[in-house]
Amino acid sequence: MEVVVVSREFVKPYSPTPNHLKIYKLSLLDQFVPTLYVPLVLFYTIEEADRAATTPSRMIQLLKQSLSETLPLFYPLAGKINGDGLSIECDDEGVLLVEARAEFALSRLLHRPDFETVRKFLPCAAAWRRVEVGDRVAMIQVTAFPCGGVVVGVLISHAAADGASFATFLKGWAAAARKTGKAPGPSFDAPTLFIQNKAFSEEDTFFGVCPINRGRYRNDKILIW
Repeated sequence: MEVVVVSREFVKPYSPTPNHLKIYKLSLLDQFVPTLYVPLVLFYTIEEADRAATTPSRMIQLLKQSLSETLPLFYPLAGKINGDGLSIECDDEGVLLVEARAEFALSRLLHRPDFETVRKFLPCAAAWRRVEVGDRVAMIQVTAFPCGGVVVGVLISHAAADGASFATFLKGWAAAARKTGKAPGPSFDAPTLFIQNKAFSEEDTFFGVCPINRGRYRNDKILIW
C-alpha cells in the first residue's frame, strides 16, 4: 500500500499573532507531562453522489484555507518550542502540512486496518517522539485517495495540547471548513493558574518518575477515527 508525498509547505495563520502573545509560557502541569508528539489519524470517506463535486484537490485546498483561518485562535500551534524549553515562540511560521497521495482504495485499508500502513499517514516518523527545542509544535499530513476519500494525520506536542485541547482544535478546524459558525475556542489560563517553576528538575517530571529510557519513549498506540 503505497503513499507518495506530493508537497510540503507551512500553513501560516490568516492573521498575525499580537506582539504581547508572541511568547506562550507553559504551565507547571505542562512541565510535568512528557513533551511528546501525540498522533491522531482521521479517515473520511465520500459518498458516490458527492465525488463529482468534491475532488481531492478541492478538498485539500479547503483544508489548507480553513486551517489558516483556525490558527489565529490556536496561535501556539503555529509556533515552535523555545530555547528555554518552558515556552513556545509563537512566530507564525505556521504548521507543517504534507500533501500526499495514496495509490490504493481507502476501503481496502478500512476493511483490514494495518498499523504499519496507518503510520504512512502521519507527516513524519515523530509519533511519540520527544519534542526538542526548535521543533514545530504541530504537523499535519493530508492524504488523498483515488475514490475521493481523505485521511488527515495530525501530530501535536503534548506540551501545547492535551486530549481536550486537541479535540477543541479539531472542532474549530472542522467548523471553519464547513463554515458552520463559531466553534468553542481554547482557554489559555493554565499558566496563570499553575505557575511554572524553573527550578523544577527533569528528574521530577514524567520522564524521571517512569521507568523508561528518556528521549526514546516508544508507544505503538495511534488514535484513529
